[in-house]
Amino acid sequence: VALWDLATGSAAGTLTAGASVLGVDLSRDDALVAAASIDGGVHVWDAKTGIVRWEARLAKGEIPTGVAFLPDGARLAVSQASGQVSLWDVKGGTREALLDGGVAAMGLAVSPRGEEIAVAHGNDAHARLLALPDGPLRVLDPPLGRQLSATFTDDGRLVSVGDLGLTLVDVGSGAMLRTIRTPEPAMAAASSGDVVVTSALSSIAGFSLTSGRPLWQLGMALPNPPVRYDGRAWRSLDDGAVVSLPASKWRAAVETRARLGQASSDGDTLCFFTDDNELELWDRRTDERVLHVPSSAFSVFAVSDACITAGLPDQSPGAPIQLYPRAGEPVPLSGVDNWYDASAREIYLQRGDRVEVRDTRGALLADYPAHGGFAAGTRTADWLAVGYRNGRLEVTRLDAAPGAEPMVMKPASASLLGLLAKGPGHTLLGGYQSGLLAAWDLATGEVIATEKAVGVLVHLYVHASRAYGVTDTGHSVVLDLADFERPYCDVLGDVWRATPVEWESGAAVSKPRPADHPCAR
Repeated sequence: VALWDLATGSAAGTLTAGASVLGVDLSRDDALVAAASIDGGVHVWDAKTGIVRWEARLAKGEIPTGVAFLPDGARLAVSQASGQVSLWDVKGGTREALLDGGVAAMGLAVSPRGEEIAVAHGNDAHARLLALPDGPLRVLDPPLGRQLSATFTDDGRLVSVGDLGLTLVDVGSGAMLRTIRTPEPAMAAASSGDVVVTSALSSIAGFSLTSGRPLWQLGMALPNPPVRYDGRAWRSLDDGAVVSLPASKWRAAVETRARLGQASSDGDTLCFFTDDNELELWDRRTDERVLHVPSSAFSVFAVSDACITAGLPDQSPGAPIQLYPRAGEPVPLSGVDNWYDASAREIYLQRGDRVEVRDTRGALLADYPAHGGFAAGTRTADWLAVGYRNGRLEVTRLDAAPGAEPMVMKPASASLLGLLAKGPGHTLLGGYQSGLLAAWDLATGEVIATEKAVGVLVHLYVHASRAYGVTDTGHSVVLDLADFERPYCDVLGDVWRATPVEWESGAAVSKPRPADHPCAR
């Protein structure tokens, strides 16, 4: 369990539970930290000293999934995989009560006045409330989707956390007040005032409970000009400076209602979800909205004159991916794996052990052999590049003999390689889930440049010999690859002029360029 000082943002210590931690909570007076560990342990520490106050073990085979202090700080509630909720005396470390929470519990939260405990159930769509002290169980309707956690607002409303994002619920009536889509399924959340903060597998995000809008998530990024919208202003991807863009209808739409979106790699098409859960497609060339339809998908990609949306496989079995051309009916891309990538005019999908390349209307253009775990693809007239979830990158010449082995590029990261693009000159670009942007030499397979940003790389653009990677948190990195488009001797001449020395006997010695070198003639 890691602790941070909120005032400074610096690390304040680490507490060891001895096994993977499934839930953690801080008491209202900031004096105690509690955690649940996968080995059946319940742990309580002094927050300032890190000294263990007490530890307990649940019955054999029972796993604690979450912990929450009651407002008075005298009792600790512990959710269990069996569905039971136990109440513990914080001072003595003894169990006082065992309540029936229904089906298997993934986590819990205690209401601000300590009157009820909300129990989240991973395999059941209904939120459950346990009244204290005796524990009558109340099941809320309507269903909220698979739940992974829960939290309460300061005024006692319930926030259910799960595959559908965040659902704000009136505890008295059970009515759903608002649904907030998160960039990826949230695992846990905490609320303070109007703000709710979620954590997911690869990102942390904040949202306004009143408007549902993200507080610091990336709003939109464009390749031409290379800018991003951070919810307040358009900023250059080169230096972060505020950029003034001409007034336009598409710009107004992004600034007022875009929740999550992307521009195609040529910058001509914008696709985004709105706060009202609609999908909009904009043509920047004509400054017109050419498509708007309801959508419950979680992710959106833009290609020239089309949008691609993807949901969660267990929420929409058989057709998790939909292609929306600017004209015509949506095309379900059913029966394909979930990992795919899109370039300006081509879509890359994996079906079994084959990678399919389709146009922006869904028509099959080509298919190639590939391994399992496909995550990204791109091609030129000469070669095909395929990235995998384990970070592996393979490049195959399209004129190679059948069965020829691909060139395996030198690894830059073991993280999921989710973005690929042709770079300037003879380079290939890749974006990793870890936030790493990498460039390879296509002739040798060597990594020639890397830069890392905070967050998950979700956009990869090339503009004027520069590669731009933008993360889900709005951070960006730049690789200047202009030298890879210049003649070799021009670059070497610059090196000779900048460093007219050679290393001899452990010292730098001034030397002219070698007269017999082909580039010196």
